[in-house]
Amino acid sequence: MLMLSSTSQLFVLIAVTKLTIGEISTCIPKEYRGARREKWTDLSGGWFLTHLTSDLRFPNSPRTVETIPTFTPPRNDDDFYGQRLQAYFVPPISGNYTFYASCDSECVFYLSSDEMPENKKEVIRIGQHRRTEYEQWERYPEQKSCFQQLERRKLYYIEALHSNYRSDDHVHIHAKFPGSNSTKPLDSDVLVLYSKGSSVHTTCILLKRCGVTCGGGLETSITTKPNHSQECATHESSGYKEDPSVPVQVHNITTTTAVVSWIPLERSSASVVDFTGYEVSLKSDRDISRERLVNTSVDSISFQGLKIFTNYCVTVEPQTAFGSLWKEECFNFVTEDSTPDSPPQAVTAVNTDQKSIKVRWKPIPEKDRNGIILGFKLTYMKMSATFHLEKPVDEETKFWPRFETVIYGDTHVTVLSGKVKPFAWYCIKMLGFTRKGEGPETSCVFVLTEESVPSWAPINVTTAPLNSTAFSVSWQSVPPDHENGIILGYKLLILRLNTESILLSETVDVNQTQFSFEISPVVPNVCVKVLAFTKKGNGRESNCTEGWTWSEETLFPEMQANNNSSPTGFKITWNKPRDEVLSQLIYYHVTYQAVSSVNEPVNSSHISLNVSADSLEVSVGDLETYTTYKVMVEAITMDGESKKKKVIFTKTCRCPHLMYANWAPSPPYVAEDRLSGEPRGLIPELLVHMLQASCGTCHSYKVWNISFAIDTTEKITEPDSRIKMDFRFPIRSAVGRTTYRGTHSYVPLITVPGVALMTRKKTPSGYARDLGNSVLRCWSIFAIFITLAILMGFVIWFAESSHNDKHFKHPLYKGIVDGIWWSFMTMTTVGYGDRYPKTHLGRSIAILWFLTGIVLSSLLVSSLTSSMSVRILDRNLNVARGKKVGALAQFPEYDLIIRFISKAGEGKTFLTLEKLVTALEYGEVDGILVDLYTASYRSDLFNVTWIVISQIIPFEFTSGAVISRNAGKLEKHFRYYIETKGTVAVTEVLKKRTNEEKKENKTSIHKSETTSIPLLDPRTHIYQVTMFIFLALLFLAVFMGLVYHSWYKGQQKRRYQIQAKRERQRTEYIMAKLQLQELVEEFYQRFSMTYKELRLKHCKQLERLKMANAASANGEKPLNITNGEWV
Repeated sequence: MLMLSSTSQLFVLIAVTKLTIGEISTCIPKEYRGARREKWTDLSGGWFLTHLTSDLRFPNSPRTVETIPTFTPPRNDDDFYGQRLQAYFVPPISGNYTFYASCDSECVFYLSSDEMPENKKEVIRIGQHRRTEYEQWERYPEQKSCFQQLERRKLYYIEALHSNYRSDDHVHIHAKFPGSNSTKPLDSDVLVLYSKGSSVHTTCILLKRCGVTCGGGLETSITTKPNHSQECATHESSGYKEDPSVPVQVHNITTTTAVVSWIPLERSSASVVDFTGYEVSLKSDRDISRERLVNTSVDSISFQGLKIFTNYCVTVEPQTAFGSLWKEECFNFVTEDSTPDSPPQAVTAVNTDQKSIKVRWKPIPEKDRNGIILGFKLTYMKMSATFHLEKPVDEETKFWPRFETVIYGDTHVTVLSGKVKPFAWYCIKMLGFTRKGEGPETSCVFVLTEESVPSWAPINVTTAPLNSTAFSVSWQSVPPDHENGIILGYKLLILRLNTESILLSETVDVNQTQFSFEISPVVPNVCVKVLAFTKKGNGRESNCTEGWTWSEETLFPEMQANNNSSPTGFKITWNKPRDEVLSQLIYYHVTYQAVSSVNEPVNSSHISLNVSADSLEVSVGDLETYTTYKVMVEAITMDGESKKKKVIFTKTCRCPHLMYANWAPSPPYVAEDRLSGEPRGLIPELLVHMLQASCGTCHSYKVWNISFAIDTTEKITEPDSRIKMDFRFPIRSAVGRTTYRGTHSYVPLITVPGVALMTRKKTPSGYARDLGNSVLRCWSIFAIFITLAILMGFVIWFAESSHNDKHFKHPLYKGIVDGIWWSFMTMTTVGYGDRYPKTHLGRSIAILWFLTGIVLSSLLVSSLTSSMSVRILDRNLNVARGKKVGALAQFPEYDLIIRFISKAGEGKTFLTLEKLVTALEYGEVDGILVDLYTASYRSDLFNVTWIVISQIIPFEFTSGAVISRNAGKLEKHFRYYIETKGTVAVTEVLKKRTNEEKKENKTSIHKSETTSIPLLDPRTHIYQVTMFIFLALLFLAVFMGLVYHSWYKGQQKRRYQIQAKRERQRTEYIMAKLQLQELVEEFYQRFSMTYKELRLKHCKQLERLKMANAASANGEKPLNITNGEWV
């Protein structure tokens, strides 16, 4: 930044000659014009100026310093900041200046009476409660200063302070110059840059070359507002005044009359002499000039006959006896505007196409405008030309509908589009308008638009049936406003209702409004469209109106039967027919009959009923289940005839909501629930699954129920047809049977694979005794085994004793023991190797005996195993032979006893499973027969340790139900379900039952089948006695071992004490020996050291002596050697 302190640079740039005031701004270089701006940021506030002036950095340490071209800093610059603006103000003319301020938050403006900052005065202050909007100058009186009388070409110091809190910050300083009615900002033309460190004197010298002087002047007067009140006080005054200026104002009274007023001058204000009056001059380029002289008592004058909206220049000059003393500035004003005196000129309208009209015109003559033409208003009226082919006149347009559009701006052409109707007369009128209103309107300019096709279709298109294959079409003509031409006729189109493809087209005369069509029965639903046409083509088609006859679609719309809606009834529903049908329909005649039951044809009678025409459904009840009905519906009209028939087939549900069952408990197939009394088990659960799958769909309900009842008066195995039951169970029968007792339908639900033969399980002691008996039965093999071993001992001794006496010793009574030992070791294939033959004969005998021993050992082991297996298997599998077997008195267990078991043994029957198991437990029978499902279900009876399954008899039979009544109709579905899904259903039921048992911590009956035979069961008596003897012997051995260990430890302790004493004596001897050696060694070391020192001392004494003798021999003074030097 180039500052004023740089005197040499400024001197070069300033011209030498003295300049006029108009040349000051060009004389001072641009870089030295403007204002200095200092900015302080991060204030503690910003609401008040004290936040700036109390800051420690103010006024000497601003954050930033810059030069701005005007006395107006940037807006919205920052938050929490303050700023100071400084500059020199150079008034262009002498006179009274008024300064204005606008700011947010607080600001103050200072003006000095000269160029010195210390002489500044506060002329404007805006507080926090008087802050203003941006460029708002007249809100508060405090924004305006008093008149400040300044002298031209003088240098005045100005300063502004401003603080801001946040957002919308601004500060503006404007001034109203003498002779001006408006304010303007202080820009670089009147500002000289202020530099804080510059020499004011130097600045004044340099600026003097541009015609600017310092030191104030006689004409300068600074006026302030004490205590910020409305009154202004003069702080400095001077006896010298400038030539006074007359403030002038003009008021328009009418468009041609204006009043000029002014403020009279005081007589003391004259420069030299008093004035005598005023000369008022009024001039204009468009009007004659007017001049009037008035005396000093007049302060206003009226001018009439002025031209409307014309610019005039008025001056009011004080007059003296010598004429005008000075020239006043011209005050310009414009007379009031008005409406135009004439409309637009030469208006033309042309129909460019069917939907647009282009309008052209010439502007209003300038002399008739009377103001600024803001735009034009175009008014157009229209009437269809269908019945008015001749050109209309203006009088006829009074009753036409009017439409207006406004065109703004200075344009002379417009296009009407979108709202233009074909084949219509249009009346176009135009006028111009100013802000005062509208001018006169032109007369009608008529234009006829081109003919087009109708924009509407014929209205009120209706159809009516004539019979089952014909219908008529009626319509009304197109409204006149939408014909768009001369209608030549109508076209009727027959289309498919869904695809709208044209099937038939007919053209009729313009005067015809009805037509009939004949439709083939094979033609699908059709609809009719009607259109009008002109010479330009076809108009818009009407909506597709359905053409209907007395058909099923019209008489029975969407009629349908709800199949499987109920087990004993059906419902037929339909939509409401059209109103034309209902107006002629009386009722529906409904007839129905059963045609099939359970998919088999049946013959039945017809049943009829009537349904009112306004009904939308018919319901029939009290019918049979699983039956198909044929329903015929006829529509009866007011003439009593049946217009059409419709046949519908409907079905009833297969099953009623509730079926009845008679049952008896027979676990696991049927068991009575203790809480509800209802049956549970395999058959009831399977029956429920089968019923849900076989009954199909029924819309009345989703679940079928069974009512269970226990009939104690009748046996389940003897059904009575007089009792109304659908199911009777459980019934047992052979595989493959479909009837029960020859007449009743039987459905096998569960196939049982066989019967289990159960016996008592042996005790562990029994198995141990069998093992011992098996070993005793093999005593003969043991005898042969031992005899042969002794014999072979004698043979090997005789063969080896003579050549191998080391292994087989002499005599016989010693050697025979070695031979028998070798014989047993070789026979059992152990062969320790401590005895072996060496001769060829002995080795041959050894090979033969080795092979013989293998055979004998195998024979012994196999005999023991065979004896045990035969004994155990005989007891498990052959219990039926000659034994007593029990069973329940039912099929097939009883039949098995009668047919098979009773031939080999004795059979007995029981009433319940509990009694059957009790008989087996107490030995009343040796075995019992139970079917596999019952054995698995009654784990509480059969899953015990003392019962085993000895045999599974593969005898299949079924358990099912006898069906009748409603259930009998589902026999095929039941059998199909059992064939396809029966196995899966039974598996699921059994799995469910197994999961329930696991929750009850029950185990399967098959657990005992995988248990091994407890030959060494700890619970047996033999095992317990054996273990007692072994434990007693073990205790005795442990006790004797402890006694021996105690005696041995005592002997060992005594031996240790003796040994420890000897060791201690030996240690003492060694320690004494070592100490003696250390003493001798120490004496030896000290003696050797003393010897070496004495010897060294003796050698040195001999050397001294030799030196003394040599000195004496040479006549020298002998050395004085004391005794101490010899050491």
